Amino acid sequence: MSKILNNIPLNSEQEKISSKEVRDYAKIRNFEQYIKGMEQEIEKLKETWARKLSIEEIKQVEKTLKNESKLPSYDPLLAYIKSENEKDRGEVPEYLTVAEVALITGLSPQMVRRHCADGKFEAFQPSGTNGIWKIKASNFKDYKGITWEEFKKKRNKLFSQSKELANDSIKLQDEDLKENSENITKTTNLTL
Repeated sequence: MSKILNNIPLNSEQEKISSKEVRDYAKIRNFEQYIKGMEQEIEKLKETWARKLSIEEIKQVEKTLKNESKLPSYDPLLAYIKSENEKDRGEVPEYLTVAEVALITGLSPQMVRRHCADGKFEAFQPSGTNGIWKIKASNFKDYKGITWEEFKKKRNKLFSQSKELANDSIKLQDEDLKENSENITKTTNLTL
């Protein structure tokens, strides 16, 4: 339990509490709220997947859960906390841009926006209905077999290409400015 408590943050008011026991209790209460939120997320996931499966497939899964001795021997909560910590290190972003989702899915940016607006992708617009979309990255964790590593390589490659293009553009602008400056100097010298 201490491993879990170490990974639970305190809010700014709770940070001011001097007693370690009281702070630990605050972490336990925060954890409780977190678990309730996770239960809601799990229910949403179950509903989403249940719509994709037949009744027979759902019964098949439910039947396997009745025999608890055959359940996997891992702690999904600790695995989740580990994955959250990996996100904090930049491993997996919490939200993706329209361009990034287009890169993952192969859809056009316009189609990605339409899917966001239609609710096919879990997304929101932080600045209102005319703003950019923030799309939940967890929707695309293993989209059509693309791993996050592959996605990051593609994204980094595109970023490098964009950076090269920007540098080339700046270089061309500098050359044009230099050439124009030389032409102005020559014209000025000729008129004098």
